[in-house]
Amino acid sequence: MKKKEETKAAVLTPDMLPVDEYLKQIEFRDDDFEFQHRDGFEHIDTNFSSQSFWKESLARFKKNRGAVISLFFILFLVIMALVGPEMSPFRYDQQIIANQNMAPRVPGLEDLGILDGSETMRTSTGSRDVNYYEEYGMDDTYYWFGSDSLGRDLWSRTWIGTRISLYVAVLAVVIDLAFGLTYGLISGYFGGRVDMVMQRIVEVLNSIPYLVTVTLLLLIMKPGLMSITFALMFSGWLGMSRIARAEVLKLKEQEYVLASRTLGAGSFRIIFREILPNIIGPLITQTMFSIPHAIFTEAFLAFIGLGVPEPLASLGSLISSGYQNLTTHPYMIVFPLLVMGILMLGFNMLADGLREALDPKMRDM
Repeated sequence: MKKKEETKAAVLTPDMLPVDEYLKQIEFRDDDFEFQHRDGFEHIDTNFSSQSFWKESLARFKKNRGAVISLFFILFLVIMALVGPEMSPFRYDQQIIANQNMAPRVPGLEDLGILDGSETMRTSTGSRDVNYYEEYGMDDTYYWFGSDSLGRDLWSRTWIGTRISLYVAVLAVVIDLAFGLTYGLISGYFGGRVDMVMQRIVEVLNSIPYLVTVTLLLLIMKPGLMSITFALMFSGWLGMSRIARAEVLKLKEQEYVLASRTLGAGSFRIIFREILPNIIGPLITQTMFSIPHAIFTEAFLAFIGLGVPEPLASLGSLISSGYQNLTTHPYMIVFPLLVMGILMLGFNMLADGLREALDPKMRDM
Protein backbone atom coordinates (compact mmCIF):
# COMPACT_ATOMS: atom_id res chain seq x y z
CA MET A 1 0.00 0.00 0.00
CA LYS A 2 2.87 2.39 0.73
CA LYS A 3 4.27 1.89 -2.75
CA LYS A 4 0.89 2.80 -4.33
CA GLU A 5 0.53 5.94 -2.18
CA GLU A 6 4.11 6.98 -2.95
CA THR A 7 3.45 6.46 -6.68
CA LYS A 8 0.26 8.57 -6.53
CA ALA A 9 2.02 11.36 -4.66
CA ALA A 10 4.90 11.26 -7.09
CA VAL A 11 2.63 12.29 -9.98
CA LEU A 12 3.34 15.95 -10.72
CA THR A 13 0.78 18.52 -11.87
CA PRO A 14 1.45 21.34 -14.35
CA ASP A 15 2.45 23.45 -11.34
CA MET A 16 5.02 20.79 -10.37
CA LEU A 17 3.04 19.96 -7.21
CA PRO A 18 1.86 16.58 -5.91
CA VAL A 19 -1.74 15.68 -6.86
CA ASP A 20 -3.13 15.93 -3.33
CA GLU A 21 -1.74 19.42 -2.79
CA TYR A 22 -2.86 20.54 -6.25
CA LEU A 23 -6.45 19.42 -5.69
CA LYS A 24 -6.60 21.38 -2.42
CA GLN A 25 -5.89 24.59 -4.36
CA ILE A 26 -8.86 24.12 -6.72
CA GLU A 27 -12.00 26.04 -5.79
CA PHE A 28 -15.26 24.50 -7.07
CA ARG A 29 -18.31 26.69 -7.77
CA ASP A 30 -21.98 25.83 -8.10
CA ASP A 31 -22.12 26.70 -11.81
CA ASP A 32 -19.44 24.08 -12.50
CA PHE A 33 -22.11 21.42 -12.03
CA GLU A 34 -24.96 22.99 -14.08
CA PHE A 35 -26.18 21.49 -17.36
CA GLN A 36 -25.00 23.43 -20.36
CA HIS A 37 -27.42 24.96 -22.92
CA ARG A 38 -30.41 24.61 -20.62
CA ASP A 39 -31.28 28.31 -20.92
CA GLY A 40 -29.14 29.24 -23.90
CA PHE A 41 -30.45 27.23 -26.84
CA GLU A 42 -29.70 30.13 -29.14
CA HIS A 43 -26.01 29.35 -28.84
CA ILE A 44 -26.38 25.87 -30.31
CA ASP A 45 -24.74 25.50 -33.71
CA THR A 46 -27.68 24.72 -36.00
CA ASN A 47 -25.40 23.34 -38.72
CA PHE A 48 -24.44 20.41 -36.53
CA SER A 49 -27.54 20.05 -34.38
CA SER A 50 -29.26 16.71 -34.65
CA GLN A 51 -32.32 16.37 -36.94
CA SER A 52 -35.07 13.82 -36.96
CA PHE A 53 -35.31 11.33 -39.79
CA TRP A 54 -38.49 12.83 -41.21
CA LYS A 55 -37.20 16.40 -41.01
CA GLU A 56 -34.05 15.47 -42.87
CA SER A 57 -36.05 13.47 -45.43
CA LEU A 58 -38.35 16.45 -46.03
CA ALA A 59 -35.36 18.71 -46.60
CA ARG A 60 -33.91 16.25 -49.10
CA PHE A 61 -37.26 15.94 -50.88
CA LYS A 62 -37.53 19.73 -51.27
CA LYS A 63 -34.15 19.78 -53.02
CA ASN A 64 -35.48 17.42 -55.70
CA ARG A 65 -37.12 19.85 -58.11
CA GLY A 66 -38.56 17.13 -60.31
CA ALA A 67 -40.36 15.48 -57.39
CA VAL A 68 -41.71 18.81 -56.08
CA ILE A 69 -42.98 19.83 -59.52
CA SER A 70 -44.60 16.43 -60.02
CA LEU A 71 -46.33 16.77 -56.64
CA PHE A 72 -47.82 20.12 -57.73
CA PHE A 73 -49.02 18.60 -61.00
CA ILE A 74 -50.67 15.70 -59.14
CA LEU A 75 -52.40 18.11 -56.75
CA PHE A 76 -53.58 20.17 -59.73
CA LEU A 77 -55.07 17.09 -61.40
CA VAL A 78 -56.75 16.08 -58.13
CA ILE A 79 -58.36 19.52 -57.83
CA MET A 80 -59.47 19.50 -61.47
CA ALA A 81 -60.93 16.01 -61.07
CA LEU A 82 -63.06 17.36 -58.21
CA VAL A 83 -64.18 20.68 -59.68
CA GLY A 84 -63.60 20.21 -63.43
CA PRO A 85 -66.95 18.58 -64.29
CA GLU A 86 -68.77 21.35 -62.40
CA MET A 87 -67.10 24.04 -64.51
CA SER A 88 -68.83 22.92 -67.70
CA PRO A 89 -72.53 23.52 -68.48
CA PHE A 90 -72.71 20.01 -69.96
CA ARG A 91 -72.89 16.79 -67.95
CA TYR A 92 -70.52 13.96 -68.75
CA ASP A 93 -73.41 11.71 -69.87
CA GLN A 94 -75.42 14.36 -71.70
CA GLN A 95 -75.84 13.54 -75.40
CA ILE A 96 -76.58 16.29 -77.92
CA ILE A 97 -76.47 14.65 -81.35
CA ALA A 98 -76.62 18.02 -83.12
CA ASN A 99 -73.33 18.99 -81.42
CA GLN A 100 -71.32 15.89 -82.29
CA ASN A 101 -67.65 16.08 -83.35
CA MET A 102 -67.23 19.71 -82.29
CA ALA A 103 -63.59 20.83 -82.16
CA PRO A 104 -62.21 22.47 -78.98
CA ARG A 105 -63.26 26.06 -78.47
CA VAL A 106 -62.19 28.18 -75.48
CA PRO A 107 -63.52 31.69 -74.78
CA GLY A 108 -60.82 34.33 -74.96
CA LEU A 109 -58.55 32.24 -77.18
CA GLU A 110 -60.73 32.23 -80.26
CA ASP A 111 -59.76 35.82 -81.08
CA LEU A 112 -56.12 34.70 -81.15
CA GLY A 113 -56.84 31.90 -83.56
CA ILE A 114 -56.09 29.26 -80.91
CA LEU A 115 -58.75 26.66 -79.99
CA ASP A 116 -61.37 28.62 -81.93
CA GLY A 117 -63.42 25.59 -82.95
CA SER A 118 -61.85 25.10 -86.38
CA GLU A 119 -60.20 21.87 -87.50
CA THR A 120 -58.80 20.28 -90.61
CA MET A 121 -60.64 17.11 -91.56
CA ARG A 122 -58.71 14.54 -93.58
CA THR A 123 -60.77 12.02 -95.50
CA SER A 124 -60.23 9.68 -98.42
CA THR A 125 -61.25 12.44 -100.83
CA GLY A 126 -58.89 15.06 -99.38
CA SER A 127 -58.80 17.54 -96.53
CA ARG A 128 -60.83 20.64 -95.74
CA ASP A 129 -61.07 23.21 -92.96
CA VAL A 130 -64.36 23.29 -91.05
CA ASN A 131 -65.80 25.21 -88.14
CA TYR A 132 -69.14 23.80 -87.05
CA TYR A 133 -69.69 26.59 -84.54
CA GLU A 134 -69.86 29.14 -87.37
CA GLU A 135 -71.79 26.85 -89.70
CA TYR A 136 -74.50 26.12 -87.14
CA GLY A 137 -74.54 29.64 -85.69
CA MET A 138 -73.54 28.53 -82.17
CA ASP A 139 -71.77 31.69 -81.12
CA ASP A 140 -72.40 31.17 -77.39
CA THR A 141 -71.50 27.46 -77.29
CA TYR A 142 -68.10 26.34 -76.08
CA TYR A 143 -66.68 22.82 -75.80
CA TRP A 144 -63.30 23.36 -74.17
CA PHE A 145 -61.98 19.91 -75.09
CA GLY A 146 -64.44 19.35 -77.93
CA SER A 147 -67.25 16.81 -78.15
CA ASP A 148 -67.30 13.16 -79.17
CA SER A 149 -69.29 11.34 -81.84
CA LEU A 150 -72.38 11.28 -79.60
CA GLY A 151 -72.24 14.98 -78.75
CA ARG A 152 -70.92 14.51 -75.21
CA ASP A 153 -68.62 17.07 -73.63
CA LEU A 154 -65.04 15.78 -73.54
CA TRP A 155 -64.05 18.27 -70.81
CA SER A 156 -66.47 16.73 -68.30
CA ARG A 157 -65.74 13.20 -69.44
CA THR A 158 -61.96 13.69 -69.17
CA TRP A 159 -62.14 14.85 -65.56
CA ILE A 160 -64.64 12.12 -64.69
CA GLY A 161 -62.12 9.68 -66.15
CA THR A 162 -59.42 11.26 -63.99
CA ARG A 163 -61.60 10.56 -60.96
CA ILE A 164 -61.68 6.90 -61.93
CA SER A 165 -57.88 6.81 -62.25
CA LEU A 166 -57.44 8.51 -58.87
CA TYR A 167 -59.91 6.07 -57.32
CA VAL A 168 -57.79 3.22 -58.65
CA ALA A 169 -54.68 4.94 -57.23
CA VAL A 170 -56.22 5.20 -53.75
CA LEU A 171 -57.46 1.63 -54.06
CA ALA A 172 -53.94 0.43 -54.88
CA VAL A 173 -52.57 2.14 -51.75
CA VAL A 174 -55.27 0.64 -49.52
CA ILE A 175 -54.74 -2.85 -50.94
CA ASP A 176 -50.96 -2.60 -50.56
CA LEU A 177 -51.21 -1.50 -46.94
CA ALA A 178 -54.11 -3.74 -45.90
CA PHE A 179 -53.10 -6.97 -47.64
CA GLY A 180 -49.56 -6.85 -48.97
CA LEU A 181 -47.93 -5.16 -45.97
CA THR A 182 -49.57 -7.37 -43.35
CA TYR A 183 -48.98 -10.53 -45.36
CA GLY A 184 -45.29 -9.79 -45.94
CA LEU A 185 -44.62 -8.78 -42.32
CA ILE A 186 -46.15 -11.94 -40.90
CA SER A 187 -44.47 -14.20 -43.46
CA GLY A 188 -41.01 -12.73 -42.92
CA TYR A 189 -41.17 -12.53 -39.13
CA PHE A 190 -42.39 -16.03 -38.30
CA GLY A 191 -40.40 -17.79 -41.04
CA GLY A 192 -40.15 -21.57 -41.10
CA ARG A 193 -43.23 -23.47 -42.20
CA VAL A 194 -45.43 -20.39 -41.96
CA ASP A 195 -43.20 -18.54 -44.42
CA MET A 196 -42.97 -21.56 -46.72
CA VAL A 197 -46.75 -22.00 -46.97
CA MET A 198 -47.44 -18.30 -47.40
CA GLN A 199 -44.80 -17.91 -50.12
CA ARG A 200 -46.17 -20.90 -52.04
CA ILE A 201 -49.55 -19.16 -52.07
CA VAL A 202 -47.89 -16.01 -53.43
CA GLU A 203 -46.15 -18.00 -56.17
CA VAL A 204 -49.43 -19.62 -57.23
CA LEU A 205 -51.23 -16.27 -57.43
CA ASN A 206 -48.30 -14.67 -59.25
CA SER A 207 -48.24 -17.45 -61.85
CA ILE A 208 -51.81 -16.73 -63.01
CA PRO A 209 -51.83 -14.12 -65.83
CA TYR A 210 -53.58 -10.93 -64.81
CA LEU A 211 -55.69 -10.77 -67.95
CA VAL A 212 -57.00 -14.30 -67.29
CA THR A 213 -57.97 -13.26 -63.77
CA VAL A 214 -59.89 -10.22 -65.01
CA THR A 215 -61.62 -12.24 -67.74
CA LEU A 216 -62.78 -14.85 -65.23
CA LEU A 217 -64.06 -12.12 -62.92
CA LEU A 218 -66.01 -10.55 -65.78
CA LEU A 219 -67.70 -13.89 -66.44
CA ILE A 220 -69.01 -13.78 -62.87
CA MET A 221 -69.46 -10.03 -62.40
CA LYS A 222 -70.54 -7.19 -64.65
CA PRO A 223 -67.84 -4.89 -66.07
CA GLY A 224 -67.30 -1.91 -63.80
CA LEU A 225 -65.38 -0.56 -60.85
CA MET A 226 -66.31 -3.50 -58.66
CA SER A 227 -64.72 -6.03 -61.02
CA ILE A 228 -61.57 -3.87 -61.30
CA THR A 229 -61.47 -3.63 -57.50
CA PHE A 230 -61.62 -7.41 -57.09
CA ALA A 231 -58.98 -7.84 -59.82
CA LEU A 232 -56.58 -5.54 -57.96
CA MET A 233 -57.36 -7.26 -54.67
CA PHE A 234 -56.55 -10.63 -56.24
CA SER A 235 -52.94 -9.92 -57.20
CA GLY A 236 -52.20 -6.21 -56.79
CA TRP A 237 -50.62 -6.67 -53.36
CA LEU A 238 -48.00 -9.29 -54.29
CA GLY A 239 -45.19 -6.79 -54.93
CA MET A 240 -45.69 -5.08 -51.58
CA SER A 241 -45.68 -8.41 -49.74
CA ARG A 242 -42.29 -9.34 -51.21
CA ILE A 243 -40.76 -5.98 -50.26
CA ALA A 244 -42.14 -6.17 -46.70
CA ARG A 245 -40.94 -9.75 -46.27
CA ALA A 246 -37.42 -8.93 -47.46
CA GLU A 247 -37.15 -5.96 -45.09
CA VAL A 248 -38.37 -8.00 -42.12
CA LEU A 249 -35.84 -10.76 -42.83
CA LYS A 250 -33.05 -8.17 -42.55
CA LEU A 251 -34.26 -6.63 -39.31
CA LYS A 252 -35.85 -9.38 -37.22
CA GLU A 253 -32.48 -10.49 -35.75
CA GLN A 254 -31.35 -6.98 -34.83
CA GLU A 255 -30.46 -6.20 -31.21
CA TYR A 256 -33.51 -4.02 -30.48
CA VAL A 257 -35.84 -6.76 -31.72
CA LEU A 258 -34.09 -9.38 -29.56
CA ALA A 259 -34.27 -7.00 -26.59
CA SER A 260 -38.02 -6.53 -27.04
CA ARG A 261 -38.50 -10.28 -27.31
CA THR A 262 -36.43 -10.81 -24.16
CA LEU A 263 -38.55 -8.30 -22.24
CA GLY A 264 -41.66 -10.32 -23.10
CA ALA A 265 -43.13 -8.35 -26.02
CA GLY A 266 -45.57 -10.30 -28.18
CA SER A 267 -44.91 -11.15 -31.82
CA PHE A 268 -47.45 -8.75 -33.27
CA ARG A 269 -46.28 -5.95 -30.99
CA ILE A 270 -42.72 -6.47 -32.23
CA ILE A 271 -43.88 -6.57 -35.87
CA PHE A 272 -46.01 -3.44 -35.82
CA ARG A 273 -44.28 -1.39 -33.07
CA GLU A 274 -40.62 -2.23 -33.52
CA ILE A 275 -40.00 -3.43 -37.08
CA LEU A 276 -42.63 -1.54 -39.08
CA PRO A 277 -41.45 2.00 -38.15
CA ASN A 278 -37.93 1.11 -39.31
CA ILE A 279 -39.00 -0.03 -42.79
CA ILE A 280 -41.60 2.66 -43.50
CA GLY A 281 -39.34 4.39 -46.04
CA PRO A 282 -39.03 1.49 -48.52
CA LEU A 283 -42.72 0.69 -48.05
CA ILE A 284 -43.83 4.22 -48.95
CA THR A 285 -41.62 4.11 -52.03
CA GLN A 286 -43.06 0.75 -53.13
CA THR A 287 -46.59 2.08 -52.58
CA MET A 288 -45.93 5.09 -54.78
CA PHE A 289 -44.53 2.88 -57.54
CA SER A 290 -47.62 0.65 -57.41
CA ILE A 291 -49.95 3.58 -58.13
CA PRO A 292 -48.87 4.14 -61.79
CA HIS A 293 -49.03 0.39 -62.38
CA ALA A 294 -52.63 0.25 -61.09
CA ILE A 295 -53.64 3.30 -63.18
CA PHE A 296 -52.10 1.77 -66.29
CA THR A 297 -53.86 -1.55 -65.59
CA GLU A 298 -57.24 0.15 -65.39
CA ALA A 299 -56.55 2.14 -68.57
CA PHE A 300 -55.48 -1.04 -70.38
CA LEU A 301 -58.65 -2.88 -69.32
CA ALA A 302 -60.78 0.06 -70.42
CA PHE A 303 -58.91 0.28 -73.73
CA ILE A 304 -59.73 -3.35 -74.60
CA GLY A 305 -63.34 -2.95 -73.48
CA LEU A 306 -63.16 -4.51 -70.00
CA GLY A 307 -63.37 -1.29 -68.01
CA VAL A 308 -66.23 0.78 -66.66
CA PRO A 309 -69.41 0.63 -68.77
CA GLU A 310 -70.98 3.54 -70.64
CA PRO A 311 -71.97 6.27 -70.02
CA LEU A 312 -69.34 6.39 -67.26
CA ALA A 313 -65.95 7.32 -68.70
CA SER A 314 -62.37 6.52 -67.77
CA LEU A 315 -59.18 7.77 -69.33
CA GLY A 316 -58.62 4.38 -70.93
CA SER A 317 -62.07 4.29 -72.55
CA LEU A 318 -61.64 7.88 -73.77
CA ILE A 319 -58.29 7.01 -75.32
CA SER A 320 -59.84 3.95 -76.95
CA SER A 321 -62.69 6.04 -78.40
CA GLY A 322 -60.28 8.73 -79.55
CA TYR A 323 -58.09 6.13 -81.21
CA GLN A 324 -61.00 5.07 -83.39
CA ASN A 325 -61.40 8.68 -84.60
CA LEU A 326 -57.70 9.49 -84.76
CA THR A 327 -57.55 10.17 -88.51
CA THR A 328 -60.65 12.38 -88.67
CA HIS A 329 -60.79 14.06 -85.23
CA PRO A 330 -57.38 13.76 -83.50
CA TYR A 331 -58.35 16.15 -80.69
CA MET A 332 -60.49 13.40 -79.13
CA ILE A 333 -57.40 11.47 -78.05
CA VAL A 334 -55.04 14.36 -77.31
CA PHE A 335 -56.51 15.63 -74.02
CA PRO A 336 -57.21 12.27 -72.30
CA LEU A 337 -53.79 11.05 -73.39
CA LEU A 338 -52.15 14.22 -72.06
CA VAL A 339 -53.86 13.91 -68.67
CA MET A 340 -52.95 10.22 -68.47
CA GLY A 341 -49.31 10.96 -69.34
CA ILE A 342 -49.00 13.73 -66.73
CA LEU A 343 -50.61 11.52 -64.10
CA MET A 344 -48.35 8.55 -64.79
CA LEU A 345 -45.18 10.64 -65.09
CA GLY A 346 -46.06 12.62 -61.97
CA PHE A 347 -46.46 9.55 -59.77
CA ASN A 348 -43.28 7.97 -61.15
CA MET A 349 -41.20 11.11 -60.50
CA LEU A 350 -42.77 11.49 -57.06
CA ALA A 351 -41.86 7.88 -56.23
CA ASP A 352 -38.26 8.50 -57.34
CA GLY A 353 -38.08 11.60 -55.16
CA LEU A 354 -39.45 9.76 -52.13
CA ARG A 355 -36.99 6.92 -52.66
CA GLU A 356 -34.04 9.32 -52.71
CA ALA A 357 -35.35 11.17 -49.64
CA LEU A 358 -36.24 8.14 -47.52
CA ASP A 359 -33.51 5.65 -48.45
CA PRO A 360 -30.45 6.19 -46.23
CA LYS A 361 -28.24 4.38 -48.74
CA MET A 362 -28.85 7.08 -51.38
CA ARG A 363 -28.04 10.07 -49.16
CA ASP A 364 -24.41 10.29 -50.20
CA MET A 365 -25.12 9.89 -53.90
